[in-house]
Amino acid sequence: MIKSFLHSISAKARARRGKQFLTMMGIEPHHRILDLGGGNGSHFHAIAPNHKNVLIADHWAPDLEQAKANYGYETMLLDGSKEALPFDDRAFDIVFCSSVIEHVTGPKQAMLDMDDNKAFDATAIVHQQRFADELRRITDGYFVQTPNVDFPLEQHSMLPQPIIFLPRPLQRRFMKTVGKFWVSNVQPDWRLLNEADMKGFFPDAELVLEKVAGFTKSITAVRKRSGQ
Repeated sequence: MIKSFLHSISAKARARRGKQFLTMMGIEPHHRILDLGGGNGSHFHAIAPNHKNVLIADHWAPDLEQAKANYGYETMLLDGSKEALPFDDRAFDIVFCSSVIEHVTGPKQAMLDMDDNKAFDATAIVHQQRFADELRRITDGYFVQTPNVDFPLEQHSMLPQPIIFLPRPLQRRFMKTVGKFWVSNVQPDWRLLNEADMKGFFPDAELVLEKVAGFTKSITAVRKRSGQ
């Protein structure tokens, strides 16, 4: 019951952001769109079901196979060991990127095993900056969303916010134990961002804040296409 309730709230939020994307980016049929980290393509298809000029790029081949089979999207399997994106400058009219940048923290297992919170953050910031720079390089316009670190509910584990401030060894053990019976069973490979982080990573963007009960739930950096 709790799980379905939380998933319902999440689905409604994604739908609202999808409408914002369509309104703000002014998509036309000829626009070449990259869904970066788009998984099986279902999220983008729910937003713009009739737009076909889409490339889904991700690290997980089975998801990409579904994106191609179910929606006819072009797909690209990304090499997680390489930080440079395999695209030319301004290869896309628009890049859509939802709840991805917080996970771009460095080599996954090494980051999961890192015990020092400060070292984790310092390493993650470097990788997130490189990711943002690459994303901005390959597109004229972008729509990059991420959960807000200051929201009372940590949105990956679905646990109260203080979980993110625990020492990492304790944080991992707690999430592993609670995950056996809680609605979300995850391990913390993410570094959540705030408004200052997003403005620093995307200095040419407008920040759009999603509010829930007076709190900022997520932050979206939006740069419209030239001439729009």
